[in-house]
Amino acid sequence: MFARKDFRGKGVAQKLLEMLLEKMEVPFKIYLSTKGDLALAAKKFYLRNGFNVIERKELPEGFPFFYEDDLFMKNECLYI
Repeated sequence: MFARKDFRGKGVAQKLLEMLLEKMEVPFKIYLSTKGDLALAAKKFYLRNGFNVIERKELPEGFPFFYEDDLFMKNECLYI
């Protein structure tokens, strides 16, 4: 999920994530990957929203990521 630079820090990403979680009707998992040293604000955002840092080996088989990604996270929603 990305927010255009001039919209960052204004709650847009928070609102998008909240809308996604509200629309889900079954248990689900969200995985993400990024380049950790370039995404410190994103890491803080996801940690604040219940994501946990995981090892690359914990990603689902076939998960698409860029070869330089070194930060992997997961959020498991068992119920809404």
